[in-house]
Amino acid sequence: MKRKRLRSILCMAAVSMMLTGCSHDFSDWLAEQLYGAPAEETQPEITADAVTTPNPTPSDAAEAPTVQPELEEPLITVLEETEEAAPEEYEEVSEAGLEETAQSQASSDHYAYSMLDQDEQRLYLEILTILRAMGQDITVSSTDTEQIDKAFKCVLLDHPEIFYVKGYSMTKLTRGGVLSKITLSGTYSMSQSEKEEKEKLAAAAAANILSQIPPGVSEYDRVKFIYEYLVLHTEYDINSEQNQNILSVLLNGRSVCQGYAKTAQYLLNQSGMFCTLAEGIVKGNEPHVWNIVRIDGEYYNMDVTWGDASYNITGVDASSGNANVPEINYDYLNVPDSMLRSSHFVNPPVTLPTCNSMNANYYVREGIYFTEFDENKLAGLFSDAYANGETTVQLKCADTIVYQAFYQYLIKDEKIFGYLNGGGSVRYVEMREQNSMLFYL
Repeated sequence: MKRKRLRSILCMAAVSMMLTGCSHDFSDWLAEQLYGAPAEETQPEITADAVTTPNPTPSDAAEAPTVQPELEEPLITVLEETEEAAPEEYEEVSEAGLEETAQSQASSDHYAYSMLDQDEQRLYLEILTILRAMGQDITVSSTDTEQIDKAFKCVLLDHPEIFYVKGYSMTKLTRGGVLSKITLSGTYSMSQSEKEEKEKLAAAAAANILSQIPPGVSEYDRVKFIYEYLVLHTEYDINSEQNQNILSVLLNGRSVCQGYAKTAQYLLNQSGMFCTLAEGIVKGNEPHVWNIVRIDGEYYNMDVTWGDASYNITGVDASSGNANVPEINYDYLNVPDSMLRSSHFVNPPVTLPTCNSMNANYYVREGIYFTEFDENKLAGLFSDAYANGETTVQLKCADTIVYQAFYQYLIKDEKIFGYLNGGGSVRYVEMREQNSMLFYL
């Protein structure tokens, strides 16, 4: 397994029996490196490095700014044909072709398709048939350009395997000055032979990854495996080739959010699980894409990009310390909408499933989620970690009240040393906005 080269480190304060903290200025700087904004904190009497995330002004996803994502929006060209054009001169998608495409749709979940009305679904199937065949100048059943654009976007939302499409062009055909038909052509990034070659390579890479999942595991474990695999084998790289599709991850191991999300969708769909894309914006009105997965009948948000520790940690001087940063951030594995409201705002072409369950949340399933202060459960975490040879212990609290109870007990009252196997110091990281603490053993 490739060991990721992190481009930065977190400075861990050495906490002795006197528990000396780091400077306020460094904590502010560290938070800015991680999250793009200074930390807003009141310096406690005793502290280690604390990282905080800023909360955007909107408090709920429904109040998100109406900003259209700009993740390399599909290239759209509209050509006006003003001559008296005979529609019968242009090729149409055959009914047999539509039926074949419709049957392939029925074989697995295609969420965006399911949210369309009957006319939109037919248009979706026509566009999908055209793109699969790399068709050009094929007439479609609608003359509504907004409806065509919506159907096109829904096709790409449902089909991460269509990596060779950059956009589309439309030609408006008129008769007697009245719009009578529209033809659609895909805008393709490669030739038919290149497409077929890349399809084989992507399918082989996906099969290799999926073969590493132990047979008979739960849906939760499948999702967790793919989340971890993508984080550990992909570097966030805005300059990577093909970074808007699955090829950047499966073949090159370097991508951006859309590449991460589409690859997660592709792999989970290949393994027989529901996974769709969520489009929207995050901090600073930055366009972003993540996933919604379904585990045991309930829906959850999953953001693989933000789960990658190399995503937001840049420009830190390696001489600041020798601490190790966990390669995977599990704060974005199977979380409800309520946990993303301060950072992620959806803006999709169709309404997304509501995510309101914590049952398959990583911290809940791994037994490190605390809804109340519990000394026995805390002792079990440290005991199990030592028994399993782990190097860290993390605890996630349900709210600020529970977090402050643990902080008082472990740090201010110095009870942390009772859980350690020797040594007069401890390294730890506070993540106050996430109500989480991580201790190094």
